[in-house]
Amino acid sequence: MKWQTARNGNEIYALDKEKLVAMVLDPQVSEIPETKDNIRGISFYQDKAVVFYQTEGNGSGRIGVLMANEPSILYGIMAEEILDEIEELSKEAKEIAPGMWVMKCD
Repeated sequence: MKWQTARNGNEIYALDKEKLVAMVLDPQVSEIPETKDNIRGISFYQDKAVVFYQTEGNGSGRIGVLMANEPSILYGIMAEEILDEIEELSKEAKEIAPGMWVMKCD
């Protein structure tokens, strides 16, 4: 399996390339009051709602990386930069959402 990597703050994300839908610059993400700590907010892409996740090491990323587990269910995470592809996950990787993992940066 191939993974696209991206960086935001002090964290590196691994994203399942088969679930990757789009990368959008400066998506408008609205906060959701009284939601879980791992949810940054909601946005829209081509008339579909996108739930954006966040992690402890969130930086000020401007690239919205959009993923889909099913065609009608979109989710994403913000990134500062898109990095290389990798072929396997590190043992320290922690799943954020289906096909979306965070790997701690050294």
